[in-house]
Amino acid sequence: MKYVDGETLEHIIQKLADGDPYYHSRYPVEVRLEIFMGLLRALQYAHDQGIVHRGLFQ
Repeated sequence: MKYVDGETLEHIIQKLADGDPYYHSRYPVEVRLEIFMGLLRALQYAHDQGIVHRGLFQ
């Protein structure tokens, strides 16, 4: 895969869980839902191609 510089989703989730006000303003609930729906669409596409991704929710 191509390397893309930036924050990981794990880092963003941790900052939100920590209650970081900057991240809560940058990622309101509507944006978080859009990200989650994008992940679900990607997972559905992979599943439709016969790929099972077991490491998604580690």
